[in-house]
Amino acid sequence: MGKRIATFLMTRLVPWLIFGLLRMIRWTLHIERVGEPDPEGVDVPVIYAFWHGRMPLCAQHFPGRLHLGKQMHIIISDSRDGELVAKVTRLLGHEAVRGSSKRNGMRALFELTRIIKSGQDGGITPDGPKGPRYRLKEGAILLAKKSGAPIVPMTSSCTSYWEFGSWDRMRIAKPFSRGVTLFGRPIPVEPGIRGEALEAKRLEVEEAMNALSRYADHLCGHTDQEDPPRSAKDPQPGETPTDLINPVRPDFATDPMHIRFFGKRFITQKLKHKHKE
Repeated sequence: MGKRIATFLMTRLVPWLIFGLLRMIRWTLHIERVGEPDPEGVDVPVIYAFWHGRMPLCAQHFPGRLHLGKQMHIIISDSRDGELVAKVTRLLGHEAVRGSSKRNGMRALFELTRIIKSGQDGGITPDGPKGPRYRLKEGAILLAKKSGAPIVPMTSSCTSYWEFGSWDRMRIAKPFSRGVTLFGRPIPVEPGIRGEALEAKRLEVEEAMNALSRYADHLCGHTDQEDPPRSAKDPQPGETPTDLINPVRPDFATDPMHIRFFGKRFITQKLKHKHKE
């Protein structure tokens, strides 16, 4: 009897409580978008890649490209804890594909490949389900290789957050904090890639994700952190990594989601100039 009550709480009640908490916190946040979530051809499906510890921030702050009829389908661990995460993910408006590198990984990979080929977007936490943290597993590269969709590095950070003591140092935004959600340039993966070329591509995506996450933390005032680790793609102090961020569309000036942060356009002019070139 006690086990059934615990199961009921974990599968029915707790997901709604977590969702309600995240939703209430979201109403108090000021989140700005940096970069464009769409690739050059906006109707092309993509794979959004974000670190496991940033998943609550990314899933909470980015509703997906619903205006294009595209829902983000995220691979989530096929475990009891994963069941809770999957239910919260669905309540936030996304879909869950169950599986991980530890369990039913290939099945999840094939299922998400099929979904992406049908025109929907994919989502993956390439350092899950148990790490190492900020280390990209090659499953993300294989998914892009099989589906033909580019990988779009994505991250989110905020000025104030709770950080769990779990392996991934998962973050939850604190009420009334400010933050950013960043989208990197799409990274294509050639269908015939293998061997050393595949490892080089894996490292390219990993470095882009780490550099983007560090820049998001920098924008939110966390300048003294060494987490995630530095990479060759890190911008120099005071430099805007326009080579990392996916440029906004030509009509960005009239776009209600144009780049702003704390009332200052901190990279808009550079991106505008780059687009004209």
